Amino acid sequence: NTDTEFSAAIQGTGGLVKTRFAGAAKFDKVHFSSDARFGEAEFKGPAGFEETSFTGKSSFRMVRFGGETRFDGADFESDARFTEAQFAEAAHFRKAGFGGVAEFQKAGFAKQADFTRARFDGETDFGSTAFAGEADFSQTHFKGHASFSEAAFRDGAVFYQAEFKARASFRSAEFAGKAGFEALQSRASFGLAGSRFAQVPNFQEATLRE
Repeated sequence: NTDTEFSAAIQGTGGLVKTRFAGAAKFDKVHFSSDARFGEAEFKGPAGFEETSFTGKSSFRMVRFGGETRFDGADFESDARFTEAQFAEAAHFRKAGFGGVAEFQKAGFAKQADFTRARFDGETDFGSTAFAGEADFSQTHFKGHASFSEAAFRDGAVFYQAEFKARASFRSAEFAGKAGFEALQSRASFGLAGSRFAQVPNFQEATLRE
């Protein structure tokens, strides 16, 4: 059995940098009481972090997720970095909470990326992120500056009832599939300069500030 399962609290995780998980890795409901460092780790099978809490900073920089990945209900109290992380299967962040900076620059999602009803309290950066499958940000709340500059949406992009309380930028983003912004609420500037749409985007009932 190559599966790995953790429970209870973990004090420090520096030893998990560049770790290779051959089977399913389960960190559901685990509490990381200090910084969680998974940089350059590899998950060959499914990875579960459902309702996991991260008190300190967390780093998943350049991590390769080979199986379905679930961060549903995860609570990142501080900064969370997924820079250049690669998700080979569906990635779920439903109802996840990001209390600090959330960095996903140059990350790659090969299948569905589900951020439905997630909460981003700090600055959020999806700059140059590649979404090969549907990217769903329905009812997601962005409290700080949110950047999707130069992001590539190869399939559908769904921002139904998403709320942006600070500046949002989609500068030079590419939308190759359907782009849905129905009932979106923007309370600050909402920038689309240089963005490209293969189909006419849907902004029905949306409230935007330029």
